Amino acid sequence: MIEISSGNSCRGLPAGSQIALEASGHYYWIVDEMESAGHHPRLVDPLEAKKRMGKTGKKTDKVDANGLGILLRNGTLPEVWIPRQN
Repeated sequence: MIEISSGNSCRGLPAGSQIALEASGHYYWIVDEMESAGHHPRLVDPLEAKKRMGKTGKKTDKVDANGLGILLRNGTLPEVWIPRQN
């Protein structure tokens, strides 16, 4: 898992990486950061992702990141549209 915070430009990722992130109320700045670094953010429906991962245990960032990575790699990531800010 790579932690992304304001200003770190997604360091540690190869150029053009696809990155899955759960939709939340505050994802816009993360998407902007990823795109400005040349990556491809994939916004995910968190409830559908949980169903597809078959999660029944404790929710942690590490478990979520691993599950989203698996869904992204096997082509079953439940993506949602990323609206563009004006």
